Amino acid sequence: MSTGTYGWWGAWLANKTTIYYSNWPRAGSPLARLFNREDFFPPNWIPLDGPAFPCCQVKHGGVAKGWAG
Repeated sequence: MSTGTYGWWGAWLANKTTIYYSNWPRAGSPLARLFNREDFFPPNWIPLDGPAFPCCQVKHGGVAKGWAG
């Protein structure tokens, strides 16, 4: 599932197995302070551990690496 509302509604309406990024929103972010996980992720959805946006993670020397590595 994407982190946007379009993906959320698609997952909700499909009523199938849904996997979501468990580290979204980023801890300490302004959104995380306002966010209630229990309201957004139903208990039957499966959390996927890892960075929510791996393409935006800062790597060696402060250079962000994209999907291609």
